[in-house]
Amino acid sequence: MTSTLMLSVVLVTCGAQEAAAEVAPATHVTEVVPAPDPEAERWLDRIEKRFGDVKSLHADLVYRRIDGVDVLDDKQTHKGTIVFVVGPPAKFSVNFVKLIVDRRPVPQDVWYIFDGQWLVESNRTEKIFTKDQIVPPDAPAEQANPLASGRGPFYLPINARKKEVLQRFHVTLKKAAKSDPPNSLHFELIPRAGRQRRITRIDLWYDRETLLPVRAETLDTGPNQSIVIVKNAAVNRKVDPKRFDVSVPRGRGWRTTVRPYKKPE
Repeated sequence: MTSTLMLSVVLVTCGAQEAAAEVAPATHVTEVVPAPDPEAERWLDRIEKRFGDVKSLHADLVYRRIDGVDVLDDKQTHKGTIVFVVGPPAKFSVNFVKLIVDRRPVPQDVWYIFDGQWLVESNRTEKIFTKDQIVPPDAPAEQANPLASGRGPFYLPINARKKEVLQRFHVTLKKAAKSDPPNSLHFELIPRAGRQRRITRIDLWYDRETLLPVRAETLDTGPNQSIVIVKNAAVNRKVDPKRFDVSVPRGRGWRTTVRPYKKPE
């Protein structure tokens, strides 16, 4: 079950999946465009400016996947850590060390690593390794940010750029609710017409003081829900370069797949 996590996450668009997850705007679609939210845009400006001083982020991570939001017993919770390098190119390394199913914790050692071009899923528990070149070799470094574009294992725009967010989504700043994380800003993102096939809504929470992401929720047409919770975030700590090693593992018993970049048809 854990070895298929990356393939089951709605927002992963490696190789051929990338073309299916996002489509070119259809000329016949008439979109009702809501008025811009000036307050949301002001906060997006502040968040983007904040990351001018951030080089890296270390944090604890909880990832929860609910297949069918009405099916209460079909949940998976993964716990681990994330290291994010702002770049360019942006890089990240996620290591899940515990899986909780039906309240039962199970040790695991699953990695998702992006080094600027290659996205790797390495399940060291089951010895399954998948490596996809999701960024063209000649692409500008600034284009490499799978967590913000939806091509990573989940959607988490740590250093979201305002222009890119507004190009893809209608953004609204929501009123504070009791269920929100303490002292947080709540953004609602609705995909623009023709930009997404399956994602219907993304909710993001940033801490008002640090302007770091603390929670992200994604809903698709399944309806399936993905929840990412960020805890104990620390910026500009020393980064261990070994966390971004995407080389094919050595040793017996590994099942490996390597897919070079393929231009979408």
